[in-house]
Amino acid sequence: DGLMIETHHDPDKAWSDAKQQVTPKALRDMINSIDFKQPLENMKPDEKLQDLRRAVDHLDDQLLDILQERFSVIDQIGAHKREHHLTVFQSDRWKDVMESRTQKGVAKHLSEKFMKELLYCIHEESVKRQEKQLREAEPAKKYCINAEHFTRLRGGNSFPLAYFDLPLESAKTQFFVNPIIFSENAARDLASLLREINFSQLFVLADENTANYCLPRIQSVLSTETHYLTIQPGEKNKTIQTCTQIWALMTEAQLDRKALFLNLGGGVISDMGGFCASIYKRGIRFINLPTTLLSQVDASVGGKLGVDFQGLKNHLGVFNEPETVIIAPEFLATLPYNELRSGFAEIIKHGLIRDNGYFESLKFDAWDASNWTGLIRHSVEIKKAVVQEDPKESGLRKILNFGHTIGHAFETYYLDGPKHLLHGEAIAVGMICEAYLSKKKLNLSEADLKTIQTSFLKVYGKINIAEEDLEPVLDFCLQDKKNEGSTLLFSLLNSIGDCTYNIPVSREEILESIQYYQSLS
Repeated sequence: DGLMIETHHDPDKAWSDAKQQVTPKALRDMINSIDFKQPLENMKPDEKLQDLRRAVDHLDDQLLDILQERFSVIDQIGAHKREHHLTVFQSDRWKDVMESRTQKGVAKHLSEKFMKELLYCIHEESVKRQEKQLREAEPAKKYCINAEHFTRLRGGNSFPLAYFDLPLESAKTQFFVNPIIFSENAARDLASLLREINFSQLFVLADENTANYCLPRIQSVLSTETHYLTIQPGEKNKTIQTCTQIWALMTEAQLDRKALFLNLGGGVISDMGGFCASIYKRGIRFINLPTTLLSQVDASVGGKLGVDFQGLKNHLGVFNEPETVIIAPEFLATLPYNELRSGFAEIIKHGLIRDNGYFESLKFDAWDASNWTGLIRHSVEIKKAVVQEDPKESGLRKILNFGHTIGHAFETYYLDGPKHLLHGEAIAVGMICEAYLSKKKLNLSEADLKTIQTSFLKVYGKINIAEEDLEPVLDFCLQDKKNEGSTLLFSLLNSIGDCTYNIPVSREEILESIQYYQSLS
């Protein structure tokens, strides 16, 4: 084996192709530039380290060349968008790029967090360069995003204002649901997450049940300096008085604004813990580890936080997204039968409002043998799609309240009494009543109404409602958050899988729907 190099002092006059010739001086320069190395295994440790560092330097130079080429193309894209009056940021494409390229990175053994941070940085620079191209474009045809979400994801660094892809008159602000980790091992994934997040102190909120049955599954990965607070379980403790206790202990622990709040529990813990974290010192970050089926398919998505006040459910609250949610079906093994069944009601609701095929796939005769992992994922995707379109419940998101106006009224009225209902048990009643209203107000078919009521009765049976309970329950319906003034507004079904909202319903019609429920056998 060897190498032949032809030289000529004037390659253009050489007999062979001039492109194959080099001058003697060029040959000497080539030889002098050759770095003769011995095999790595024969090198001394410091020589080997230096050699590896030179290799990294060479790769970094290549990365810089690639980035320079990439941003040159970005500049061309910016010029094209300006010429043709296109927006800088097409959100659908950006989400697809983020998901696909993150997956490619993970497949090459790069961490998901690293890939997202890398792509955010590249995207931020791309937006800046394209925005520069559009500075002279007519701004009235565009609008600028509120950068709050990107600011949070970038760890507090401000994200530049960027032209978005929605018309000004119909756009609010682009919204991205919190990251959700579907976990097969809660302790492992929590440990990985805590390594990635930069925080000063960790505060864990649990109730007496999750402290006993769920905390032992993850406590080994928590620092010995972690702060804990255990509260009494149940909706009746979801109050501003409990919040005061939480804030007092947070203050006593001297949590600063870089502290991290971990909610370990069901919907009460997620709602109230997130609310407390969002208010404390004008907001600290929190993560949710939902432990009930109800909280995994419902409270895990959408950022609704709050507490009950003077007997009114979720009367005080805010919208705020957690840093991350870890959904681990392993916690379902800790649940009693009625708690698992309560969560199933929200799964049924998701099918009724958005996906007829999903509803038809549910096992009402053997619901407790369901594939919970698959159902949780599908329900989360349904709610996520709705929330992304309407994060602050100004329109479409109201369909997630199907069954809840009447259901919440029963849940609240029976909260402290012997007829106490879990959330899912109450909205099961509410969904039968509101299916009846759907038939009355929107022409839901008789067949769909029968299917809905039969399905719920198979799983939840029927509660007895005394006549003296009706007026107080109707009064609670008047306090529903969807109402506008004295007008009671409901989310009702056109058909199974198709829900609409802002349907006016009178007090008399609500009473009629409850009486219909009472008549069922």
